[in-house]
Amino acid sequence: SIPSMEELPMWGEVAEPTMVADKPDSPRSGGKRQGMTTLMVRNIPSSYTQEMLVDEWAPTNNFDFLYLPRSGAGQSNLGYAFINFPTEDEALAFKNAWHKKGLADSVSRKIMNISAADIQGLRANLMQLKKKRARCLDARQCHPVIVQDGQRITLADALQNCSRKKGSKKKNNSA
Repeated sequence: SIPSMEELPMWGEVAEPTMVADKPDSPRSGGKRQGMTTLMVRNIPSSYTQEMLVDEWAPTNNFDFLYLPRSGAGQSNLGYAFINFPTEDEALAFKNAWHKKGLADSVSRKIMNISAADIQGLRANLMQLKKKRARCLDARQCHPVIVQDGQRITLADALQNCSRKKGSKKKNNSA
């Protein structure tokens, strides 16, 4: 079963000391081993935009969600990003390629620190964004990059797709 909105922790909030992947019977994992697919990337230079990250990361990575939170005024990013991959292997390959590395257009000497995010999976991240209802999400520049079937889709479409999938799961469970 998919966790309810109340069961999902807020970003930055640690729900449990271990990841969902380490607890296959966790209510947040639906009783199945989910694996680590969502990463938190720290030390992103404040001058970077999501588009700059897409340009640098997309050619060699198959992510389906990228979110670079921005300040309340939307002027600069907060220095960290969340990126989700369809599989744990793709997430680990990204981490191995970019952990402790710098970004090409950065004048900063900071290196990125990549770790497992508290919220795991595309749907859980979308529901977290919906729950958060960040004021900045009203501005298009603050929307995450979401990729489905190789094409970018809007946040509204992605949330609608999640609602449809949740509704179809309820119908299948009640049959």
